[in-house]
Amino acid sequence: MKIISFAWTTSALIEERKTVTRRECKEGDYYGRFEKGDVLQAFNRSPRFKGEPVGYIVLLEKPYKEKLSSMPDDDYEGEGFGFYDENPELVPKYWRKTFKDYGISSFRQWFRLMKRSNLEMWVLRFEFYPYLPAAMKGEDQAEFDRLVAKNVQLFMDLRDAHKTESMVEKMVGS
Repeated sequence: MKIISFAWTTSALIEERKTVTRRECKEGDYYGRFEKGDVLQAFNRSPRFKGEPVGYIVLLEKPYKEKLSSMPDDDYEGEGFGFYDENPELVPKYWRKTFKDYGISSFRQWFRLMKRSNLEMWVLRFEFYPYLPAAMKGEDQAEFDRLVAKNVQLFMDLRDAHKTESMVEKMVGS
């Protein structure tokens, strides 16, 4: 299964406040090989650096290239930045260092800075399906039930889209 890391925005992803990511690709058209409906295993950081899977993303459309200057304003929320505005204690140290390096102090300033760039990046729009932590069972039954229903729907959608049973079995760990 293909994987993707969200080291810089894991908290926003897990809280389901991230629905888009932009990636620079030095390996040619790596993201251009992906298709709408592809399922990627989401990690909190690269497995090379002992990252762990946190769930799956399902691509809502084929990835495409876009200049940062053309990025829509509502992608501020989609990138998870609004989540960090509301939860500044969860801003990863990578971001704090980046802000310091650029002489800025907020995601709003970072977003405005990005929108002045003509750098072209891959855009991946997705829906996140979190892993269901066993420890969560019983702690917040309503939230546990909501996550189970969301994941069951993903598996049903994959089956209906004629994805192979072996892929679904891999995803559920059977």
